[in-house]
Amino acid sequence: MQILKTFCLNSSHSTMRSIQLFMFCIAFAMSGSLIGQSVHYSRHDHIAQLSVKLSALYDPDKNLHAAIGNVYRSDIPDLDLDTLSDKNQGIYHKVYRDNQDRFGLDQQVQRTGIWRHFYKDRANLFSLERDGIKVYLNPLIHVSGGNDTGRSDTAFRNTRGFVLRGNIDGKAYFYSDLRETQANYLQYQSDRFDAANAIDGQGFFKPYVSQVSNLRGYDFLNANAYFGLAVTEHINLELGHGNHFIGHGYHSLLLNDYSQNYFYVTLDTRVWKLHYKNIFAELASITSNVSGVTRLLPKKYLAAHYLSYKPTRWLEVGIYEAVVFSRENNFEFQYLNPIIFYRTVEQFLDSPDNVLLGANAKVAIKTKYHLYGQFVIDELKFREVFDDAGWWGNKYGLQAGAYTYDFLGVDQLDLRLEGNLVRPFTYSHLWRLEEFPQVSTANYSHFSQPLAHPLGSNFWEIVSTVGYAITPRLRVNGKYLFAKQGQNPTTSDGEEIVNIGSDILIPNGSRRDNFGNTLLQGDLRTISHASIDLNYDLYHNVTLQAVYTYHTDTSYKNNQINQYLGLGLMVNSKNYQVDY
Repeated sequence: MQILKTFCLNSSHSTMRSIQLFMFCIAFAMSGSLIGQSVHYSRHDHIAQLSVKLSALYDPDKNLHAAIGNVYRSDIPDLDLDTLSDKNQGIYHKVYRDNQDRFGLDQQVQRTGIWRHFYKDRANLFSLERDGIKVYLNPLIHVSGGNDTGRSDTAFRNTRGFVLRGNIDGKAYFYSDLRETQANYLQYQSDRFDAANAIDGQGFFKPYVSQVSNLRGYDFLNANAYFGLAVTEHINLELGHGNHFIGHGYHSLLLNDYSQNYFYVTLDTRVWKLHYKNIFAELASITSNVSGVTRLLPKKYLAAHYLSYKPTRWLEVGIYEAVVFSRENNFEFQYLNPIIFYRTVEQFLDSPDNVLLGANAKVAIKTKYHLYGQFVIDELKFREVFDDAGWWGNKYGLQAGAYTYDFLGVDQLDLRLEGNLVRPFTYSHLWRLEEFPQVSTANYSHFSQPLAHPLGSNFWEIVSTVGYAITPRLRVNGKYLFAKQGQNPTTSDGEEIVNIGSDILIPNGSRRDNFGNTLLQGDLRTISHASIDLNYDLYHNVTLQAVYTYHTDTSYKNNQINQYLGLGLMVNSKNYQVDY
């Protein structure tokens, strides 16, 4: 340990990676017992959703801030399942089985496993628990396919990989998953991916043609990995590749986990009734799929912080600030200050970096009913708002929603209704990339994908969802989205000819007018999306799924209708969602 401390203290570098490595080394040398944090679930994971619900219904007094997206395993409440109904007992049993190393759920059951080494507990293919270390390894599979009426070939997904997690000495934790995928999406999805040269949640991709069948689509590799440890009892540091979510909604206007994974360092401080999260990340404005070049592309960076305050069991409020900035492949050190307002740093630098401010709130009524909302400001002049002159710089977004658990006393019947609105030019930026002038340097995106709402800006939408567990093994989920968006007018070959504020990637200096800008200006696009999926758990974290989707996308140029009916098998895999 003394050698490690000496090495860390003598490290001196000028790049962002060196600074992050130095912070990481210092934290390791200082680390104490890991209390507040641990390996976490994605919010799209079914067990994560059950864990959030479990906490809200049965442990609302805990200082758990649900707006900070991922669900830490260490935060799952220890509940006496025998006090619940038979259905709920069977459903929540999944959560505890998946965390048997914490709760010892299966430790009284002697399992010889398969060939004495595999599935010695129901949740893990392979587990190693020795003095000082715990390691769990599982396969990751997502295979699905079906018929899309919008295209002649088959829509499919073939994902294979693994999930590795564990902890060391109860002081450090680690997680890694690797996924190799070949996929052919629904027609409306493929059209958007081809136009943007970017696939939702993915980075580099290449065309795929099967050698043994007529299957065609995309081929891509992705990974999510992080290593975390405790600096003190209440401060946690994590370094990894992934993404983050801030909010209580189906979507977030502050920070969404929609984009490709990025390299990050996070600092979590949880004390009293507060949770303060710092995020420092390295991003890219463009991908090699867009640029057509194979060399390393220019970087941009994100510094964000979110302060959440939970004064009572029924109220949670938070403020958010983020800055996206572009430098010549080096981090701006002044943004490393974890408690300063980034707007003041921007003024120190005399630099027009892209700063966003936001607020988030949730009110719980009798634990089962929740009202929530968000407000994001990219730029705003109150005088211009009240003058109603349509100033282009009034860039803001609003969210309002409600969700309920066990609606009308029906176990496992959950409903959500949400509305989102984002003004034109929100999340965009002025400066241009020198080599790629069609792209701005500091827009709120990563790998040509928005960091907030997937539609970007100049839209409003309504989202409704319903979920019901018929039995502990069988559940059904329904979703309906309706959205309108004003899009930039284009030529017959798809080239944008006027910037009216819907595309956050292009420089907003190319805007049509300074005044007279209204919501949904441009070519009107209307989207309607309805889906229902039926899920049956064959085994723990092994799910058979049937899906039906009806999607319409209409504009003045094109009317598209897609119907999809398909089957899938998921093993330790989240349910991939591509709505637009």
